[in-house]
Parts: sequence; C-alpha cells; structure tokens
Amino acid sequence: MKNGYAPLVSTISFFVIAKLFSLFKLSLSAGSFWTFFSLRNIIAPLSGAFGGVSGAGLFFAGSIFSAMLFKKTVFLSSLAFSGIPTLFSSLYWATESRLVRAGVPAVCMLLFVMHAQGAGAWPYAMFWLIPIGITFFNTSSLFLTALGSTFTAHAVGSVLWLYATAMDAQHWMALIPQVALERFTYALGMYLSYRVFSYIASHSVSFVSARASSDA
Repeated sequence: MKNGYAPLVSTISFFVIAKLFSLFKLSLSAGSFWTFFSLRNIIAPLSGAFGGVSGAGLFFAGSIFSAMLFKKTVFLSSLAFSGIPTLFSSLYWATESRLVRAGVPAVCMLLFVMHAQGAGAWPYAMFWLIPIGITFFNTSSLFLTALGSTFTAHAVGSVLWLYATAMDAQHWMALIPQVALERFTYALGMYLSYRVFSYIASHSVSFVSARASSDA
C-alpha cells in the first residue's frame, strides 16, 4: 500500500472502531443530564495520532456527514460532545504547533470567562492551563500528550456547551471534581489505546513484510 493512502486507511479504521465503541457508555457527561460519553471519546482523538492532520480532518468530516445523514441536522450542543472537540483533540496529537496546542485552550479560557455564567465559574477554566503547560514544558511524554489532548477537547466542548445552554455558574463549579477524575481516565485510556494500536500496527507491518519476503 502506498504511503499516500495511509492517513485515509487509518482514518477509516478509527472511524469504524469509534462507531463500534460508541455503543459502550462510560459516564454522564459533564454538564449534561441526557448525554453520555462513550469509549468513542477515547479512541476518536487517536485519528490524529496515526493519521496526522489530514486524518484528524477526515475524521471530523466523516462525523459531520454521519450526523447530517442519520440525524438530519447538527446542533451546537451536540457538537459539544462529538465533532468539534474531537477535531481539536485529534490535532493536539497530530501537530506540535503551539497555535493549536496552546492557542486553542487559551482562546477557550477567554471565551469562557467572557460569558456571564462562565465568569462566575472562572476556576473551572483553569483546567485548560494543563494543555498549555504541557505544550511549553513537555512534549515528549505520551501520557502528557494524551492529557493535553483530552483537556483540549474538554475546553472546546465546555465553551460550546456554555454558549448553547448558558448553564449556570453553580453547576460548572460543582463539576470540577468530576472533570478531574473523568479527564485523567480518558487520558489513561488514550495512552493505553495508543500503545495497543501501535503494537498491532507494528506487528501487522512485520507480518506483511515477512510474507512478502517469503513469496519473493
């Protein structure tokens, strides 16, 4: 297979896996009484890790197309739990650009405190200093990359949810302990998933190369 097709193949694979994993619900989403996060939220950002920037973009396009095809519409509140946060979470894996890794969380912090309810819950936005700090002080740790990725998704999703629903400050503040545990869990899940997929990919390449050599 030509290398040019690798991002497309990786993206399709992750899209299919993510759809299957979306059947396994994990926890009640922060700020929502009806939406559950699933294992999809752990797997989907890895489209950027294995498919690069193009893989992240293709996954996002596929998510939007799927929503429009099956749900006939795309709501801002629904995007807070799917397409847009996942896109930026994937880009955190795909690039070392500080504009993406630090700029996006910084803009989210600004937008959050500019909102009347967000201003009353400003400590909640301090979570997003984590991906910014990781960007400037450590870019080599796989687990910290996963942590920065999941908090970037959290930043984007929270801002979308805030502006879509205007949830009050008390609810945001009450969610702080849950967010800390939730995001650590997602980061650990992404880290382990990355290791598993890397292992499978490397052994698959070795198997194909061995078969090719034996057939030659």
